[in-house]
Amino acid sequence: GQPPVIIKEGDAVIYFNYRIDRPRELTKAFVLEDFQKEANKTLSFDPYAIKYEKTHLEKKSPEAFNPPFQRGDKIKNLLFVTMTEYEKELPVEIAFPPNVVSVPIGRLISEKGIPQLRMSETEKERFVGFYFNGHREAAFPNEDRVIIPSPKVPTYDQKPEMSAYELTDVLTQKMKEQKYPFILVNFANADMVGHTGSIEATIKAIKVLDECLGKVVQTALSFGHYVLITADHGNAEEKINPSTGQISTEHTDNPVPFIAIHSSLQGRLVKLPSGILADIAPTILALLDILKPGEMTGRNLLEELAS
Repeated sequence: GQPPVIIKEGDAVIYFNYRIDRPRELTKAFVLEDFQKEANKTLSFDPYAIKYEKTHLEKKSPEAFNPPFQRGDKIKNLLFVTMTEYEKELPVEIAFPPNVVSVPIGRLISEKGIPQLRMSETEKERFVGFYFNGHREAAFPNEDRVIIPSPKVPTYDQKPEMSAYELTDVLTQKMKEQKYPFILVNFANADMVGHTGSIEATIKAIKVLDECLGKVVQTALSFGHYVLITADHGNAEEKINPSTGQISTEHTDNPVPFIAIHSSLQGRLVKLPSGILADIAPTILALLDILKPGEMTGRNLLEELAS
């Protein structure tokens, strides 16, 4: 019998969803001045547009999307707080804005005048550039990037190899040029194919990765290079949810591998100490003889091997 509670003029709203893809539409409905005209505009780079709209396949104008619903007048004097930054330049308050890494490893390598190369296919371009550089768009001096186009398919279970073979061919050629003491490569297959939920396609994706990594390691060892293999989350290793028995398409929080390969380690199976992702950058710096800055709290995972 009570009247419904509604959000009205002078209210405060705290939107506690920490993801950015699901709450943005409703947020825009509350805060945009001209919702009808601005709702389908992306105010800044949108990683979920890459993932869900395939913007590397075609460019869509705001008019190409379905028009938004008829909102009516914007609620006046509304304080709208989002848990994190859903999209740049939205007129909201942000409880936990994104952290900008002040001293990313790419900057340290660049300041030493060491050439570095970043490689991936289109699906992971932002991860070897923007995110790896501490949320910076621009490349550092002496930083080159090679991006291989991702295949034009609706979903990657239709092409589990994605562009791994092409990426590997270019990578091994770049290694043979011996120009770059540091090369960062992201292979997208395990994650992107894993998201489809197809177990058969995911198995094929992993087999392709195994084949490609074999070529990369062989080339690296021939030039005396280290190869460090890791990930920042799981996906392909668990395709059936152990709690529900259902097919899983999400990331997992399982421990990820960190594998170090070098000719000096051949014949030695050494178990490294347990570590965290923050330990990887200090490990790379140690291999490049670059002093770890105070901002980095991790440790060199290979330190015990050098002692």
